[in-house]
Amino acid sequence: MTALVLQSYRTRDVAPWIEQMVSSPHVRSPDTTAEAHTVQLAIYRRMTVDQRLALALEMSAAARRTTLDGISARHPDYDEATAIRALFRLLHGPELYAKVWPNLPAPAP
Repeated sequence: MTALVLQSYRTRDVAPWIEQMVSSPHVRSPDTTAEAHTVQLAIYRRMTVDQRLALALEMSAAARRTTLDGISARHPDYDEATAIRALFRLLHGPELYAKVWPNLPAPAP
């Protein structure tokens, strides 16, 4: 899937955003030591823009999977399609959900 998504992006369109994200010293997880953060940044800086984009897309997909798993755990009665619609509503808001699925009730995330 990552290869397909990568093809839909033009590297030059996202390069400035990725560079800012990777080079910012202020974005450090509270459970990451300053030393580990420095090592992480060094690794990210050695990566090509395409590698950084691939990593960002993989991390985004992992976050969505984790969120979808949480929705499914909170709502064991949801089938897969309903859980995906709940994720869509969470990510994109109830207004867009209503435009995409006007005849279906909006499931709670």
